[in-house]
Amino acid sequence: MRGGALLSQAFMRRSRSLAKLRQSRVIHLCGVPGVGKSHLGAALAARLGIPLVGIDSERVALLKPHEVWPENDAVAWGNLEDKIDAAGRCIVETSGWHGNDVVLFGGRAVFRVLVTAADDVRRERLALRQDRGDVIGWGPDYVERIMRLAPPKIGGVAATVDTSDGGPDAAGLDALVARMGAFLEGCDECKRDGGGHFWYCARA
Repeated sequence: MRGGALLSQAFMRRSRSLAKLRQSRVIHLCGVPGVGKSHLGAALAARLGIPLVGIDSERVALLKPHEVWPENDAVAWGNLEDKIDAAGRCIVETSGWHGNDVVLFGGRAVFRVLVTAADDVRRERLALRQDRGDVIGWGPDYVERIMRLAPPKIGGVAATVDTSDGGPDAAGLDALVARMGAFLEGCDECKRDGGGHFWYCARA
């Protein structure tokens, strides 16, 4: 989360396989902390039968004792990219705020979901996370600092899901899974966005 919209030069310079990028189909769950990306992602992964990966999980995996942030965040992004390439089809969780997102998803077919939640719900979730000690990279004012973050300004959003009341109901989840399933299988309506930065599904 540190660095805002900064782009890691080390991550950008990684060698990439054009074939793997073209074969990749990714469901991207984006949104600020506390909106429920992980909970929604776990439900979708179980329904779709594909892995769920995320940048914070990769950061936590790199933490040494007493560290609150990995020494080299670019390594976490590289490890995430390797897992996406290996999976081919997967659900990826990031905030959508980091400049590395552009590189991570560039050239891939992406079904992007913006996850949101009401401020009071986010605040309660963040406070619970802080009580558990399940936070990285922030100090004792974690909740207030995170609450100042606005939703990411990111293009190519195929769907928006509000989890204030726990997320979509059974019918809503079924409809979302159906759209994602069609996307993962491949369709003739996947195209580049106007800027040419990433692929998205026009069935949105």
